[in-house]
Amino acid sequence: MTKVKATLRATLSPQALKRMEALKTAGSTTEQQRKEQREQRQKRQKLFRTLEWLEETFPRCFNKELPKPLKIKIEVDLFAAIKENDEFSNVNIRNALGFYTSRLAYQESFLTHDHRVDLDGKEAEPLEQKHKDFATTRIEEIKVKMQNMKDD
Repeated sequence: MTKVKATLRATLSPQALKRMEALKTAGSTTEQQRKEQREQRQKRQKLFRTLEWLEETFPRCFNKELPKPLKIKIEVDLFAAIKENDEFSNVNIRNALGFYTSRLAYQESFLTHDHRVDLDGKEAEPLEQKHKDFATTRIEEIKVKMQNMKDD
């Protein structure tokens, strides 16, 4: 399984994972299941298009390989930026941010940086110890989830 797929699976809810497994083992799929699969595929494509747009538009802020902790409430700045771009809605931005910030590499960035960054990549507020502690907890949870997926 590729790293992106493993990361995506790590962010799915237990119910979504069960549905995914049920679809795999079902053998034949019903029209309803095919429709749900198409919808899920479209949502994933939209998520990845949004992430690509964020990386292209704000390269000093968004970098999937070397992420930095994002400014608190950065979505407000992003909502202002997307007003000129009809392709992305506030929901798309929130979903992309949720995915981006739930990744292991993003959580690990809290352990190597002292400040959050704004859309221009400039230092914003300093990181508080409670945020670093939370990231440490999340890192362990993600690693356990990834190990469990390997074992399955």
